[in-house]
Amino acid sequence: MIKEIIYGGDGIDEGLFLRSKKVIRENYEKSIDEKGNARVMFATSCGETSGILLHVASKIIPRADFKVVFVDHGLYNDGTYRNKRRLIELLDINIISVRPQISDNSIYSLREEIEDGDYSNIASLGDILKKKPLQNALKNFGAKVCFFGAMKYETKNRENLKEVIFDDYLGVEKVYPLLNWTKEMTDLYITNNGLPSYSHFDPTKINTKKECGLHINGSGI
Repeated sequence: MIKEIIYGGDGIDEGLFLRSKKVIRENYEKSIDEKGNARVMFATSCGETSGILLHVASKIIPRADFKVVFVDHGLYNDGTYRNKRRLIELLDINIISVRPQISDNSIYSLREEIEDGDYSNIASLGDILKKKPLQNALKNFGAKVCFFGAMKYETKNRENLKEVIFDDYLGVEKVYPLLNWTKEMTDLYITNNGLPSYSHFDPTKINTKKECGLHINGSGI
């Protein structure tokens, strides 16, 4: 059963929280086409903070329109999959897994290059393992808007993100409702709401301060 959303009090900025809800609601409504269909998706990495966006949105988005996609290249650590299972159970949602169109042998070869210190193919690795599968999923579901849970404090690149960014490659508006949340606020929200936060490892990133590419391309509006 989903616990009530907690906000206010030490560490939780009520203004930021309400802003996040407003961004979700407005962009969800903007995605509804002339036939009344919501052309929206939520992308999740099933990382340590992934539950926040899904938890907040679950109180706003009708269940029939709450589509969540997880790009699963099969190389995450166990903590990532534990987060996924717990989020499905806690929020009573379906997380759709999509896989890259590449052989397992090719994926492991690319990962071995990085583990050997060869970062020359890091851009293509992100494209193959993350961006292309997400692009295909968004196209297949006819999405116009895709929500992400990224926050500015996480990487240098994300400091320059805007709440709404049109991405030419993905063909959608990328929306970041939690962009200005602080680490202290995210940690407290996770604790207050009993969200899973197992250690997450994504080999498409050199380290936790690098990007896989999903949050780099696109022109801000």
